[in-house]
Amino acid sequence: MIKNNFYVVVCLSLSLALIGCVDDTSDASDRSSNQGGNSGSSLPSGPAYEVNGTVTDGSRAGPVQGSAEMSVAGQNYGQVVDGIFTVRLYSFENGLIVFTVDTNQVTAPGSYTIDGSPNSIGIFNWAFESNTSVPLRGTGGTITINACPNDTGAHVTGRFNDVALTDSGRFSGTFAATVVESDGSAQCTS
Repeated sequence: MIKNNFYVVVCLSLSLALIGCVDDTSDASDRSSNQGGNSGSSLPSGPAYEVNGTVTDGSRAGPVQGSAEMSVAGQNYGQVVDGIFTVRLYSFENGLIVFTVDTNQVTAPGSYTIDGSPNSIGIFNWAFESNTSVPLRGTGGTITINACPNDTGAHVTGRFNDVALTDSGRFSGTFAATVVESDGSAQCTS
């Protein structure tokens, strides 16, 4: 009996592990995004978070892509606390893109200027896993958010528009993030 129960538990564990394996290498452009005339916020339809773009020039020139089926607080997520919308996105290139938009100063949805100052409405940082890599900071460009991020579980999409990086590179692309925590304090127009 114990041997049979052990066999069932092992088989069930292996089955669940295999079900959890997902091919995240598919082309992100094949996935539909909620942009254009849509609000940008909906029930998740696709990865819980995704970043897809390109860096031109600079030390990190090339494609930037990443996605996962689950958003996890503290790892990859969207969050609203005290009117600050924060998004963390991991790329397959071992980088962590973190940006914030202060909705106490502006309302969402909208486009927000990144000027590189600590008091900027939009702040963009890109850290890399290598200890020898210097993090890149956004010093220009804009971040566009297509929806109000107040609802926990909302799937918020947007764009990075020609974000100037401290290494002379420029980053443009799209993102999607699921809001995993919200105190409902983002100032929104819709």
